[in-house]
Amino acid sequence: MVPIALFSIAALAVIIERLITFSTLAFPDDIALGRITELMRQKKSDEAQALIQETGGAFTDLCLAALGPEEKEERESAAGYAGDAVLFTLGRRLDFLAMIATTTPLMGLLGTVLGMIHVFASVAGAGNAADISLLADGIWQALITTAAGLAVAVPALIAHGYFTRKIKKTAFWMQHTAAALIKAGIKPKSSIFYAQSA
Repeated sequence: MVPIALFSIAALAVIIERLITFSTLAFPDDIALGRITELMRQKKSDEAQALIQETGGAFTDLCLAALGPEEKEERESAAGYAGDAVLFTLGRRLDFLAMIATTTPLMGLLGTVLGMIHVFASVAGAGNAADISLLADGIWQALITTAAGLAVAVPALIAHGYFTRKIKKTAFWMQHTAAALIKAGIKPKSSIFYAQSA
């Protein structure tokens, strides 16, 4: 029970920290993006970059890379690196959360098995004096660890799935935003930006 309790505290800390991270992740709105692309079409790159600095938030480097003065391929590469950095930051500690979700049920099952071994050993040692109530009491106590493990694993698994879905949506948004900004760049050409998910 002690390791399960420690894992539950760690999982709660990770969930809260990731919720704060995702809740403070601000995307540039459509109005700002439209204004940026319009400024680029008007060859006002300095004003566009200043607007990115004001509204880009965690995506500032991505947007600036997509609007750089380099050739299309170089801008795509720079935007890809910037996007990967954002996704890596968003995916931090999610592997640990997945590990908790898969490990705590096994720890609970192990506790139950050890408890059952202890119970049956006690019953066997009691011989003819063994009481069925002693067996029943030992079994329900042994099952507590399994219940505790599942109680920790289920929320951790749900949270992991939620955060993973948020990361995929962020990657999709970055892909299309970078493609639009690259197209509106100083040397506009048709391009596609691929953001790798973490």
